[in-house]
Amino acid sequence: MALSKELIFEELSLILMKYSLGKLSSSIEQITDGWTNLTYKFQIESNGKFYILRIYHSDREENIQVELNFISYLYNQIHLPVVPSIDPPGIFLLTNQYYCVIFPFIDGIKYINTPQNYLRQLGQTLEISRFLGQLHSINNENTLSICNYRVINIVDTKYQLINSCDKFQKDYKDLYKRIRKIIDECTSMIPVIENEFEQIMFERNLEKNLPKDYAKQFLIEYQHTRKMSLTNDEWNLLELYCYMTIFHQILFIIHLQDNEKIINEMINELLLPIEEISQNKTFLRDIR
Repeated sequence: MALSKELIFEELSLILMKYSLGKLSSSIEQITDGWTNLTYKFQIESNGKFYILRIYHSDREENIQVELNFISYLYNQIHLPVVPSIDPPGIFLLTNQYYCVIFPFIDGIKYINTPQNYLRQLGQTLEISRFLGQLHSINNENTLSICNYRVINIVDTKYQLINSCDKFQKDYKDLYKRIRKIIDECTSMIPVIENEFEQIMFERNLEKNLPKDYAKQFLIEYQHTRKMSLTNDEWNLLELYCYMTIFHQILFIIHLQDNEKIINEMINELLLPIEEISQNKTFLRDIR
């Protein structure tokens, strides 16, 4: 159940009052309409400061808390330029049962959210690459940062897409056919395993020769900021990780059970780049 901007305004006003954070000014502005969250910009009348209200589509509070804890760790321990949430109120619920969090607002360039805006896409890609490169760089003791964990279980992602998406397969036959084509043709080295322990053991063996705790690596900018070139093993697995990272996001969308138009648009947008990679066999070789 979606809430109107007017109802969000009313609920946010009550939350600010409850935690003595000040009185909300006369309006709120929607900043983004993302796949996983909505963000609104608002101002507190008493001190003139701006804040961000993030409304999560996820119904799992523990996942949101993990994200908030990680942001706090990056800010307090690694001293990276991220913004922790305001606590209180921490995580709270709106009447539509969506979880919300308040963040301080950082002024910057506002881009229109359209696929045609290539400068926005390029800028985002470079910033993510630099961020991950800095996060995974070698410190003064010549050891790697302890928080470099890849959280995607690629074996389970493949298993779920093949065995646990019957309704999606029935309702979105063409989309699922495109998904299975890439899975079958490009991820054959990943077995279809249900047992979690066996999944973990396969991944450990798959990555045993890789530098530990790296997340996604895709662009040369990442290597530059990381101050360490990708190893041969990383390059050899890069294409596979491209597929599985996107499939993990697709699986998330399938579980959202949103309306048909949104699902079609979102999954189609995700499939296009990996379809290009799967068909253009020189793509990754050219990057290298």
